[in-house]
Amino acid sequence: MHETNTEREILIDQITTALQQGISVEDSVFDRIYPDHVQRLSRLHFTPVSVALRAASWLAPEPGMRVLDGGAGAGKLCLVAALSHEGCWYGVERDPALVAIASAAARELAVAHCASFSLG
Repeated sequence: MHETNTEREILIDQITTALQQGISVEDSVFDRIYPDHVQRLSRLHFTPVSVALRAASWLAPEPGMRVLDGGAGAGKLCLVAALSHEGCWYGVERDPALVAIASAAARELAVAHCASFSLG
């Protein structure tokens, strides 16, 4: 089932508001930002939101810190961290399709200024 633009905007707003307040969201909710074929990879391959929140607090405990995520995949760690902590998050991924998906998600979540993704 595809979401309407309004439903998508509400989803993005719910995710960003919660994470900016340090409130976790269910992985099944966060993963809806991704295309269906990428959502199916999440449970096995992506960092859970609760773990990403904890990691972000350890990796960037102060504003302005920079963090590199090697093997970033679809960028879930960097995206969650950028929404919840004031650091700069850089994801490097070898799959160009995942880099494009992560970059698009960063733009949609309005964190492209502090979460960027590169092929590497």
